[in-house]
Amino acid sequence: MRVMTENIQAMFEKANQGNLDKTPCICGYYGRACRKMGTKPDSMLCTHCPLAKFLDEAKRIIPQEGVVYENRNGWRYLCVASPTEKDTDDAATMQRVSDGWTLKAHNVYLYPDGRIEWDFSTDGHWEV
Repeated sequence: MRVMTENIQAMFEKANQGNLDKTPCICGYYGRACRKMGTKPDSMLCTHCPLAKFLDEAKRIIPQEGVVYENRNGWRYLCVASPTEKDTDDAATMQRVSDGWTLKAHNVYLYPDGRIEWDFSTDGHWEV
């Protein structure tokens, strides 16, 4: 299970707009006041919380070179280099299709809706 962040909460809220909010009342509207921000949601309240389940739905992947992925923020990224066994980390080199912004995406996750996100990025630059 991953760490709960404000970004994850915002994605959960956006994905559930118009649906009945079933997060525990103490956690606020769609989990805006989640007491587990910055940690793993592992308390008894989190057991049946849809926000915690949303966080757990993502599966870690290694992006495949040559494949275009859609990020949860709407941008499309081409994987230009997958990590290899020789790499010291699991960062994939991703290039935004629209403008060439290139970065190393660390800890890439695939959601059931087919979109991806990563924990953090490094080495961002414009490819000419």
